[in-house]
Amino acid sequence: MPIITRTIHSVEEYIYETSKGIERDCLLNFHEDFVYRGLSSLSFQLETSLIRNCRSNMNLEKSLLRNFAKHLPTEYRQHTQSIWDIMILGQHHGLPTRLLDWSYSPLIALHFATASLEYMNKDAVIWKASVMDANKSLPNCFTDTLFNESKHIFTLEDLKNYTKNSKNELQYFEDNIENGFLFFAPPNIDNRIAFQWSIFSLCKSNVNIEKYFSLSGITVYKYIIPKIIKPQFRNFLDHSNISERVLFPELEGLCSWLARVYYTEHN
Repeated sequence: MPIITRTIHSVEEYIYETSKGIERDCLLNFHEDFVYRGLSSLSFQLETSLIRNCRSNMNLEKSLLRNFAKHLPTEYRQHTQSIWDIMILGQHHGLPTRLLDWSYSPLIALHFATASLEYMNKDAVIWKASVMDANKSLPNCFTDTLFNESKHIFTLEDLKNYTKNSKNELQYFEDNIENGFLFFAPPNIDNRIAFQWSIFSLCKSNVNIEKYFSLSGITVYKYIIPKIIKPQFRNFLDHSNISERVLFPELEGLCSWLARVYYTEHN
């Protein structure tokens, strides 16, 4: 299915576009659901940090994960019993991984598309992808879990249970995911994941995600935010209390928020 590309001209249009198509029945069962990812420049690719960091040798993923686990401080070791624990913790702290960050909130995605002062003079982009369509791309050995538990999104425990009997969890996943694209909800290992309403995507390590989306049956939208209206969107988010201060509930988030709000060089 081709990627649906649209240029957004106002906050109202963005809210309308990102809200339509989300359907739940009276029993709160989803018939459709979407996740969002914001990028501060249209020139940025929809790609994982692992591909950006190790494009010429993707086999380095094993070394990255092995050495991250090897050098973990003691207080983290009891929480990293599987390769998925290690990968999520690493992704959360900046390790290049095959995971890609998304959010259930279109406004949080919009924050990440408009918060960077460095790219304020660049058109931004918001990606919107259908979780339900992605589930249809998966082999039955994965989706049986969703059906049996009457849910539409995977959890970390689902991944662990699926690969727990294999000697090499990551290779087992690679060998069985086929041409699938999996969204899963990470555990709230700290407030940042909870406040950002985070979702991770997972697929084979070398997949070109934009090309994959354009050829798959997954409904995907690409919303372009012109640079000329970025300040308008940014003001709306700040007045809606969606900012670094809230989404990164540590001192670094507070300082980033204050630095942006009191930035004067563009005046």
